[in-house]
Amino acid sequence: MTVPALWPYHAVLMIIIFVLMTPIWGYAQFKSVSEVVKIRTIHRWSGRITLALILINTLRSLYKYEAGIVRYGRGKG
Repeated sequence: MTVPALWPYHAVLMIIIFVLMTPIWGYAQFKSVSEVVKIRTIHRWSGRITLALILINTLRSLYKYEAGIVRYGRGKG
């Protein structure tokens, strides 16, 4: 049985949302004069969360679907 590498879908959806919103917040910090510090903080944390979600999703798919790179548990020999 084959399972798509983009599983779980809610994690991929969150990655897409963060990938789209992080640059928007980065651009907004230059347009807003009064809320620069708040927007900059949101922008930095959203970038960190995006990278973490991408890393978690990549590692999860490497482990779960045994992409031939990382194998554990059931040794196929």
